[in-house]
Amino acid sequence: SNVVRGVVPAFIHLYSRSSLYDRDYNVRAGFNRTLKALVKAVPRAFLKRMACVLGAWWSSMSDPSSEAAAAATQALADLLPTEDEKSKVLAQHLGDLCAHLEDALGLTPQALVEARLCAEADSGETLIRLHVSTLDSIRRLVGSVGFKDPTSCDTSGPLPSLLERAFLCLEAKASQVRQAAYQVVRAVCSVKDLVTHQEAAIAPILIKTCLDESHATNLTPAWTCLLEFLHACPSAWNHVNCNKAVFPKLLALLRSGSVPGSGVLPLVASLKVEVTGKYKSGPQKFYKDFYEATWQGLVASKDSNRPALVAAMIEATSYVLLCSRKEGEDSSQVLGSEAAAAVGEYFLRALDTAARETAPLCP
Repeated sequence: SNVVRGVVPAFIHLYSRSSLYDRDYNVRAGFNRTLKALVKAVPRAFLKRMACVLGAWWSSMSDPSSEAAAAATQALADLLPTEDEKSKVLAQHLGDLCAHLEDALGLTPQALVEARLCAEADSGETLIRLHVSTLDSIRRLVGSVGFKDPTSCDTSGPLPSLLERAFLCLEAKASQVRQAAYQVVRAVCSVKDLVTHQEAAIAPILIKTCLDESHATNLTPAWTCLLEFLHACPSAWNHVNCNKAVFPKLLALLRSGSVPGSGVLPLVASLKVEVTGKYKSGPQKFYKDFYEATWQGLVASKDSNRPALVAAMIEATSYVLLCSRKEGEDSSQVLGSEAAAAVGEYFLRALDTAARETAPLCP
């Protein structure tokens, strides 16, 4: 065991340098299988050196190679078999782990080549893979730390600083990186203290990215992420210039039928009067334009999407016409008689369409 224990420092050096960067998944899996064997043989040697190895180890648990990720995950489970043990180690080394992950997000193709971590021809592909696995590592870290250690949510701590860097990946050119960044935001939304502190950092980038998202495989993750964020942070619209950056894009997406049916009602419900009041022609005109755009999207939609959009139109118009109001007010007083009549007209159109096409009233 002394011989094996003596190998550990050299192995950790090689592991930290090569287990994340080699393009061959068999090599990455081999490193993690070796890690698993060494952990079983000399666990205390690794416990003493967690500050040096935890960053690469935690990241390897999100390797796109299922074999590499499974071996790394099992190795950590062998070393820290209980959740309490794992939580203590994460809390103890949170600063080092966050620094490692933040450094990984800051890498560029040129930096990888200069550090001789990969060949120039492989640098672009390696960087995308590295950023995706790093963002997934951050997602898991939020789930592991955020619920159990409220102090990790403090704005002065290492985790919020790391998250601000991760949110910049929402603007990445690579669609895979953006999709991984959406999952980080969703994880943050599930931790109340954390999302409250991060609202101002997330809102401008997330809203812009989701409204601009065009990659087919990212549309559902983007809208799911945005709606979960708006639910967790009702005041998110206050962090953007809606009249300039939101309303034109949102109406264009509605007209093209690009907004999923399940998103229409949450969107209109999130746009409170203090937000719609900023519309260039006033809140009354906003509702008329919103439902006209939604109707145009319904008319232009494919047959497979129409039932969901019809149901969304019924739900969204019903919400505005019937939502809670001050005593003595009706929809015409809240919306203005002209806007209320217009919304009511779209409600009747949607009901008529549902009756003629036998569309379900719920998606």
